[in-house]
Amino acid sequence: MPVLAVCNAKTANLGFLQERLAFHELGPVTTVCRTDPAPWPDPGGFDLVVAVGSRWSVNDDAHAAALRHEGDLYRKALAGAVPVLAICYGAHALALALGAPSHPAPQPEAGFVVVDTADPALVPSGPWLTWHSDLLAVPVGATLVARTPVAPQAWSLGRALALQFHPELTPAELESWIDRDADWMQEHHIDTEALLTDARSHQESLRERAHALFDAYWTRIARSPDR
Repeated sequence: MPVLAVCNAKTANLGFLQERLAFHELGPVTTVCRTDPAPWPDPGGFDLVVAVGSRWSVNDDAHAAALRHEGDLYRKALAGAVPVLAICYGAHALALALGAPSHPAPQPEAGFVVVDTADPALVPSGPWLTWHSDLLAVPVGATLVARTPVAPQAWSLGRALALQFHPELTPAELESWIDRDADWMQEHHIDTEALLTDARSHQESLRERAHALFDAYWTRIARSPDR
């Protein structure tokens, strides 16, 4: 069952979620890069669309054309009952495509958070790794699944699940993010050493939660005949 991944690189890094794709016999994965010119692939040829994060903001006009292409893809996917799992920037792009624009957060969230969840069987309370500076918006008709005091963290609509946090993120990938965003993290007084130590020491529990979340999404939302 082919998967389409939307990301900012030529190869999507799906981390812990990649393991569950294999378990559910999903694949191969085709990647569309956000900087690729239109036309983008028709989502109707895929069994799942996964949209991962980005350093971009949906409020940045410099990427408006790419954002329009991305929004068109999500609307076509949902209109054709193709499941969409959207993470961080992908979730913001999906929300905007459904008429719910994001706004800058009063303070960024970067680190492990425990979420207040209305459906722990779908989205466990965590802790989850979150890394964002915009507030995730919830479209009209969507069900808010989880939040922190700062922002919504998960919502569902039809066959779509939007996540503010990063269930896919492995400690190795987190280390690369810390190196990449060192100045930003220092500006916001984030203890990167403690963050990475926590990720490494809890790698197996992070993997287990990511697996459980994807399994619940795939069986209850993506493949549900009622959606």
